[in-house]
Amino acid sequence: DCDYSHTRSMSSPTSTSRLPIAQTRSSSRSPSRDGLDLSKAEQAPSVCPMRASRFAKVLSVNSVDMDTLRKLSWSGVSSEQRATVWLLMLQVLPASSDQWAATTQKRLASYRDLVRQFPCDADESSQTSQMQATLKQIRKDVPRTQPDIPLFQTPRLQEMILRILYIWSIRHPATGYVQGINDMLTPFIFVFLSDVFSGKFQDVKIETINDDGFEMIESKCFFCLTKVLEMVPDMYLFGQPGIQRMLFRFEQLIKRIDAVLYKHLTDQGVQFMQFAFRWMNCFLIRELPLEVVVRFWDSYIGDESNSGFTSFHVYISAALLTFYAPHLKTLEFPDLLLFLQGLPTKELSFRDVESILSQGFVYQSIFNNTKF
Repeated sequence: DCDYSHTRSMSSPTSTSRLPIAQTRSSSRSPSRDGLDLSKAEQAPSVCPMRASRFAKVLSVNSVDMDTLRKLSWSGVSSEQRATVWLLMLQVLPASSDQWAATTQKRLASYRDLVRQFPCDADESSQTSQMQATLKQIRKDVPRTQPDIPLFQTPRLQEMILRILYIWSIRHPATGYVQGINDMLTPFIFVFLSDVFSGKFQDVKIETINDDGFEMIESKCFFCLTKVLEMVPDMYLFGQPGIQRMLFRFEQLIKRIDAVLYKHLTDQGVQFMQFAFRWMNCFLIRELPLEVVVRFWDSYIGDESNSGFTSFHVYISAALLTFYAPHLKTLEFPDLLLFLQGLPTKELSFRDVESILSQGFVYQSIFNNTKF
């Protein structure tokens, strides 16, 4: 639909090789980068007019066709439409556009009640010891959330993050707050703040958003986070069985996809837990620029089987690792582990992101029904 012929590709040696399996890609649902909105001048345009018009057509009717919306979203959502599309796909908004305004106000009122019911600055005498411990841990983690993005270091945004995480943890005592949930919140902050500034996160000036508007953003972030965490119910329980399953499948996938890479990693004494636990626990949010994360999440949230986070993410992780395979095979421990724990993902171009998404889809198509 769009011409990306001018998009640069990575200059590092890791971009020169692909597994032969990638050549088998053939599907109308194979992801693309149409919705990616990187701020670098040399990157491709953030909006493909043809794709944006398709989304506009789907969103313009009284009752949105959710199947069509999900299929479109799989291949990326334009930054200007992403907020509405995510709200719909996560069922924070209903398909009936006539109900959007009323539903939004109802959810806002509900969230306001929660803020009043569970204030972060309440007197300790009114909090249980567990509530105090949770609040203490969240206060530690908030400044560590997206530390390289100045906007996330502003007091106003940090107070928002604190409130959302605290209220969510109180509402979900079986899980409670676990490190990594703070990272899960950041794509929603990115999307809903960007939405106020025509989809451009780099233009966000948080001090110019009035209190009502900021409260609305906070409410949307809270309910979207809640919906996504409902999709991964056992990832943050004691023992984290969901993450353990994903790690096991990830390692077995690499063993099948690239036996040479797998042998090199094991021969060098690298354990998958040492680098991939964070990939699963935080869904690569700490490894990738937020612009890339939200593009991946277009596909995760749009997954028709509702398993984008628990299943497709594992294949994306495998695609990311094999993307760097040629370079990884030249490294020895400890440089190998250091590279894996700090991938140079800021150098990724649109073509690289598309390649990783497409490769992940290929892996899913081939191995999804394979039992390891």
